[in-house]
Amino acid sequence: METLRKNRNEMYHLANYDKNGNLISFRIKCSIKNPKTNKFEQKSKTWKVPEYLKGKKEIMKALREEKDKFKKEQEEILNGKRAQSGVGFIDYAKEWLKELERTKSKSYCHRAIDAINLFEQEFQKITFDKLTPDMVKAFYNKLQNKDISKPKIYLKKSLWDEIIKQYKTKNIFCSQFNISRTTLLEAENGKPLNEKSVNIICEALHIKKNDYFTFIDFKERHYKRESILKYKRIMSTIFNNAVRDRVLEDNYTSTKYIKLVFPEDEEADELDEDKVLSKEESIYFLDCLDKVSDIRWKIYFGLILVTGLRSCEMNGLRWQDIDFEKKTMKIERDRLYNSTYGVYVCKTKNKTSKREIPLSQTALNYLIEYKKWYDNYVSERPGLYDEDYLMISLEGGNMHPCTPKGWLDKFRKQFNIKKTTIHYLRHTFISLCLVANIPIITVSKWVGHANSNITLKTYAHYIKQSGFESVNKVDSLFIA
Repeated sequence: METLRKNRNEMYHLANYDKNGNLISFRIKCSIKNPKTNKFEQKSKTWKVPEYLKGKKEIMKALREEKDKFKKEQEEILNGKRAQSGVGFIDYAKEWLKELERTKSKSYCHRAIDAINLFEQEFQKITFDKLTPDMVKAFYNKLQNKDISKPKIYLKKSLWDEIIKQYKTKNIFCSQFNISRTTLLEAENGKPLNEKSVNIICEALHIKKNDYFTFIDFKERHYKRESILKYKRIMSTIFNNAVRDRVLEDNYTSTKYIKLVFPEDEEADELDEDKVLSKEESIYFLDCLDKVSDIRWKIYFGLILVTGLRSCEMNGLRWQDIDFEKKTMKIERDRLYNSTYGVYVCKTKNKTSKREIPLSQTALNYLIEYKKWYDNYVSERPGLYDEDYLMISLEGGNMHPCTPKGWLDKFRKQFNIKKTTIHYLRHTFISLCLVANIPIITVSKWVGHANSNITLKTYAHYIKQSGFESVNKVDSLFIA
């Protein structure tokens, strides 16, 4: 190896030879002053000698040209006149994700991982300097028309006997293979399983798919408007960072390059009013909760319906958050589950979601009744409950965040309640409050919306002329 170097601020190179003494490549290096920091930065690249260059004079002449070209490129990059070449889109996105995990919520990072996996399918090893606005536009056109339907997979026969035979208990099996017990219970009750769970179950139990599962093809399905916009927002954030780091010329997801058009009948943030309970349906819902054998169903669904809590907020409630004397409740944290991070506790959705709300007498009665059961149940089982979360598993520890979904399905079937979801119980509370003329600002604060404009935009058709602001009105919402 031969080194040719002058002073610090000029170009120099390292020459590499093969076994026969022939020049094969040069490592070109230089120090260039960054105008922003006023400091010198080391830049380098490897230049392979083209085969058509034979003589040393030809090689050195080409090397000088390459060195001048490299120095000019690096100066333009540092001065913001040129994007750095050779940086892979997906590689950059994954490095961006590592930084993101230090500052963003696990929920956001989970969505970012999902988005980057989708981007990787399309762009693979594409570098930013090869990426074009047309490629990005084509990706979103393809995404809007992509069929994402998957076959529904149902159980043919029960898995319980095989699980007990091989693993003795269901809990051991579920914890060992990270499968939600709720998922298995729902499958036993006729709910479909996803392909990932089926593969894990078959491998763990050493069974054949066709012996235990039925595969049913479903009608064509496409990404919803909001899903596509979420992917676009994440890509836009990555591109903005890439422009800042001078590896991309411009943000190709901006409206200057791409404008997504959706069908007219596909509106954003629109409620499915068929899933919102009316006042009469809400009263019937609460009456049915008085008849259930598991009091956890009553506190979970009842408290969400009469306070408008998010399910993740309900999962995160601790007894220290309840002030029975002041009749208030603090929302301090979310408790969630996703396939990337498992069960985790995090900050609330936004700053205004962290709040203290007044408790109506209806809500207070639910809590008083549940506290009495909770204290008796926990005191009889020392060592099983070392935290004070409201929602517990009867076997010990805290309830899994996904468990209530299975409860609601059973509850609806048992009492012939129309199709709704846990989140739509929250929507029901908000809509009933607005119909009762409780001021929109008050309702927005109670439910932790970032601002009242969100409440107004989503529930505008429920809003009447302003009435009186009083938490006592909530009690009247659930009286026939």
